[in-house]
Amino acid sequence: MTRTLVAGFLFEVGLGLLALALGSWAGQPPFATLSWDGSTFLAGVFATAPMLAGFFAVWRSPHRLAAGLRERIDEIIATMFRRASVVEVGLIALAAGIAEEALFRGFLQGLFESHLGPPAGLLAASFLFGLAHPLTRGYVVVATVLGYYLGWLWRITGNLLAPITAHTLYDFSVLLILIRDQRSDIA
Repeated sequence: MTRTLVAGFLFEVGLGLLALALGSWAGQPPFATLSWDGSTFLAGVFATAPMLAGFFAVWRSPHRLAAGLRERIDEIIATMFRRASVVEVGLIALAAGIAEEALFRGFLQGLFESHLGPPAGLLAASFLFGLAHPLTRGYVVVATVLGYYLGWLWRITGNLLAPITAHTLYDFSVLLILIRDQRSDIA
């Protein structure tokens, strides 16, 4: 595993530890609603399909914001994931799925919902999720929409497992697609 991948993995683990620390401090445990349930896991698997459809729609869009996003993501894939194995991509995707969902859904959305109510809590956590992904202005918007979708998924299932599963599978699938495309461009 390259240093960049290790740094990315450790960053995601750090987000998970931050979620645990903040959750302990604020009395909002980030994993309080996480439990293994086969039907919730499958809901997360199926919830990945609309996210991937959205990815392909944005990725193929002729809009200039999409072009800037493609360029920026190509740079990131080239530097961080160019030589990554499937296992390495899986570890990064899993770490991101668990840590980011713990922080943004389990902790922040839960905290905001307890103080502001579910609609405002969902919006606030989604907006922060978008801001935490500042690759481009367009990507902040895309990540905000994805954050809203994942937050909605958490709300309707009541289990953090669904957004963790969807987030992990989405990241894993998209990274593999982008790596494959970039490797085929080089060959």
